[in-house]
Amino acid sequence: MVRTYQKKSNASKTSAELMKQAVQEVVKKEKSIRQISTDFSIPRTTLRRYVNEARAKGFEEVNSFAKTKAHRNVFSQHEENQLADYLKLASRQHHGLTKKMTRELALEYAKRNNKNYPESWGRNGLAGIDWIDGFMKRQSSLSVRKPEPTSLSRGTSFDKSNVNAFFDNLEALMEKYRFEPADIYNVDETALTTVHRPPKVIAEKSLRQVGQITSAERGTLVTMIGAANAQGGSVPPMLIFPRVHYKAYMVNGAPPGTIGVANPSGWTFRDIFLQWLKHLIHHSRASKDRPILVIMDNHDSHCTLEVIDLAKNNGIILLTFPPHCSHRMQPLDLTVFGPLKVHYNEACNSWQLNHPGQTITIYNIPALLDASFSRAFNPETIKSGFRRPGIVPFNRNVFSDADFLCANVTNRADPTSKETPATPISSTEALAASSLPVTPTLLLPAPTQPSATSCSSVSALAITSIVGPEEIRPYAKAGPRKNAAINRKRKKTAILTDTPVKMAIEAEEKAKAEKKKKQKRECNLMKT
Repeated sequence: MVRTYQKKSNASKTSAELMKQAVQEVVKKEKSIRQISTDFSIPRTTLRRYVNEARAKGFEEVNSFAKTKAHRNVFSQHEENQLADYLKLASRQHHGLTKKMTRELALEYAKRNNKNYPESWGRNGLAGIDWIDGFMKRQSSLSVRKPEPTSLSRGTSFDKSNVNAFFDNLEALMEKYRFEPADIYNVDETALTTVHRPPKVIAEKSLRQVGQITSAERGTLVTMIGAANAQGGSVPPMLIFPRVHYKAYMVNGAPPGTIGVANPSGWTFRDIFLQWLKHLIHHSRASKDRPILVIMDNHDSHCTLEVIDLAKNNGIILLTFPPHCSHRMQPLDLTVFGPLKVHYNEACNSWQLNHPGQTITIYNIPALLDASFSRAFNPETIKSGFRRPGIVPFNRNVFSDADFLCANVTNRADPTSKETPATPISSTEALAASSLPVTPTLLLPAPTQPSATSCSSVSALAITSIVGPEEIRPYAKAGPRKNAAINRKRKKTAILTDTPVKMAIEAEEKAKAEKKKKQKRECNLMKT
């Protein structure tokens, strides 16, 4: 059967008003169905169906005289809305269902609620393609989306407690120092590679595969450290080249003020970040008389005693984000680095077209960065990055309950708490709590014991007796976590320049140094 079939004639296309008049002629004026079907050009069987419905329910009780295929649907409107709400909440929890999984759920949903479904559903073990296509058309709020891969650490770490701890620290610093937007900086790293991702190109429709030249199969990575403030200003970047020794010519063609360093891996480490911090002090004019706030992730290279001492001596307050939360809270990640990669890929593609037969090397990256840096690091884009996570202007309520649904998969009640654990909520309650739009038909009053004259109570009881999708396929929930063999200390958001935090880091580094000395002595004893 063609799913998008369009009738070629106007036969049986009857308006609701015309059908209503025809039924009225038969029911109220007692005219024959045969005669009225001829006069109004309406199929006799269709008219008879509406007439029988009007006589059984009463003319005023017929909901609609328009032609409908609702009588062919497996599920009612309420049941389909319930299934749609379940799919929305599952995707918010980052455990969304594919079309095939939804078809399997629909079959089980029909079985558990004693629905009449096509025999092909039972033979194939899932609902038909026609059903899923029609369901997606009827539920206009749903669409098939390609999800962004999200690591388990990111999904579980972005929760209310971690976010509130960060805003507590930020609020305390704002009240103490009264920072202006120009004094609040975000520092982050990103990777630039010699093998770019080609943009879309115009090509022939019939081609099965369209190619675009890149430099190699795998690229060489150059790390860029960038910084910007909440007023829209930016600091010239630092480039980390995968070389043993740095040469000044490596940054030829880079944005003005760019500095470079070398590291065999091409990644940042504590000595490199210390150089970057000196670079930031020079451009931001930070001092104890005019302190600035630097917000960054808690990478090991950022949380060293040398970095903290240099920051404190130059009036820099260091604040770290909660671990694995930068994808939702770090301004540069939110609005700047994405456009930077797009513009950088365009620059690489243009370079490749203008230099046929040549490959992009790490020494071409500075000039390619110059062509894209100013377009990505523009004031409006930067200010938007600080505004979205509620940093500037300050807004600790910028994230709703819906933003934390993914973390609920692994959240558990505190075993030391004496409070009664909360009962599981239904999909309706979860969607309402997460500020998602809920279909009005789902928000029903609590059912009461039906009486002989209470039809509405009976219908409400029938609706609430439906076996919901969450009962058939419960929402994802992690089981009890096993005790790890190594009790690793978990990081959290912190003000690194605070004395207690600095002392804790100092004690931790001292313990690590003592452990290394002990291991070295034991190794020397074994050799002797």
